[in-house]
Amino acid sequence: MKSNVPGIIAIIAGILAILATPDFTGFGLYVFIFQAVALLLVVIFSPSPPPLIIVILLFIVFLILFIFAAAGGFTVILGGILILGYEKFGLGRFLIGIGIGAGLISLIFFLIVAMIFGVLVILVVLLLFTLRGLAIILSIIARRLTRKVK
Repeated sequence: MKSNVPGIIAIIAGILAILATPDFTGFGLYVFIFQAVALLLVVIFSPSPPPLIIVILLFIVFLILFIFAAAGGFTVILGGILILGYEKFGLGRFLIGIGIGAGLISLIFFLIVAMIFGVLVILVVLLLFTLRGLAIILSIIARRLTRKVK
């Protein structure tokens, strides 16, 4: 084995992500965005309803986002196992990226909101002391370390 460190870090990050599931998933963010887009479609196509194909495509896109968000920690753990046990660094990095994607999007969104309202310092401090922040940071570190191990 070239290095066990990225795989171990990814597995720990995945476990932390599962423990922080209500925070890590970003479900609330996706529900909010889904509702905003649905309302926008209603306004754009008013007074008639939006075309069915657009509604179906929107539903499919958000369903995929919800699934990735729900399985985030498990996906990161699977990526860590592939790196640790099978030396599949590319696939492991890909799975870790998918697993942290929803949490990272949610994190970026909340950082932007915090900057707008001027509470960025408080948010960063709170984030660093939460499982959510730790899971995202460790996942990013694990992905970065796989580049150096190849």
